[in-house]
Amino acid sequence: MNRPQRRGGASAQAFRTGPCRVGSRGFFLSPALGWLAAAVAAVWLPQVSTAQFIHDERQAYGFHSADDESESPGFRNGSVLALPIPSNDPNFGAGLLLAVGYLFKADEKSKSSFIAGGAFKTSNGSLGGGVAADLAFASNRWKATVFLGKVEAYYDLDAFRNPIPLRQDGALGVLKLGYGITPDVSVGLGFRYLDTTIRPDGRRILPREIARDSNMEIASVGVLLEYDTRDDNFYPTAGRNLTFEVYHHDVLSSTRDYQRAVLKLDAFVPINDGSVLAGRFTACSASETSPYFDSCSIGGTDGFRGFSITENIGDQMISVQGSWRGRLGDRFGYEVFGGAGRIWDKRFREEGRPVRFAGGVGLRYRLTRKFPIDLGIDGTMNDAGDATTYLRAGQAF
Repeated sequence: MNRPQRRGGASAQAFRTGPCRVGSRGFFLSPALGWLAAAVAAVWLPQVSTAQFIHDERQAYGFHSADDESESPGFRNGSVLALPIPSNDPNFGAGLLLAVGYLFKADEKSKSSFIAGGAFKTSNGSLGGGVAADLAFASNRWKATVFLGKVEAYYDLDAFRNPIPLRQDGALGVLKLGYGITPDVSVGLGFRYLDTTIRPDGRRILPREIARDSNMEIASVGVLLEYDTRDDNFYPTAGRNLTFEVYHHDVLSSTRDYQRAVLKLDAFVPINDGSVLAGRFTACSASETSPYFDSCSIGGTDGFRGFSITENIGDQMISVQGSWRGRLGDRFGYEVFGGAGRIWDKRFREEGRPVRFAGGVGLRYRLTRKFPIDLGIDGTMNDAGDATTYLRAGQAF
């Protein structure tokens, strides 16, 4: 396949999960699959909310106006949305996701459910597709998320001194089941199946540190906890969202197994009309036996803007982000953001990793007056002086 020239002689700029963002929303498998899961299915809820068609009980968005309460619940009373979603990010370059979704309410007290499908292609040749469903029923007491996707991704692994161009093929299946203890607190179980193959994009040989991850079939089970008081899922202006996920991963082709846990806390404080102060704290820990694509990643795990998601990866990670979001009328908005993060790891680089910084500014355009999804363009600069431009739909967190 002919692809544009990439960083280090072979790599492209790319999508980031941003989602996803399902967070998934955060695991790292091929960065493209993680992004697809977030964008199409909202599997990794922390990263991209583009296709996260979830109705908040406090405000009726959906596909009808907020003051229209006459719509009856039920599958047949739903609405269809078709979206072309452009994106640009430092790992796969410019691209386009075509997504089709169907939104409905199972009953009067449940949040909105959706069924969606989509496919994407990027400027460096990465492509993939998937289908998803996110369901809430029984007066919002029960929730279920399903995702099935397949991807062929090209990217640079930047965690070494010299970037390594890779091709990663993968098939992913995710099932999440949740039970609402209270209107704000839910617990659940997560199941994941991943079959992935990694090989060098070119003639070079894979380094020993990643050669062991080149052909893996992984079955995973996890425990999920969430506390959510946000006033809206698309564009929160008040409230908190605390999520904690811990997974046990079993490599079926060997006796190798590993664990990974991620904690995220998002907070939103209204400052004045149309202005919001938002923040995110993320902590991640993965076993030393975890493959590089399922380790902790600045950018991949936390939705951090300013770094390639394959540049800062390791066994432990902490990051803090903050942003000032405002509106300029009904259609336009802005964001000023920044943050810091650190990775702890001994597998990829010998020297200790310093704290990494990045920040930037962005412009927003409201795609529809019926529900607050923005098309945004962000310009960032990190502590190494690298500048990156992002184009995305939805908020980073």
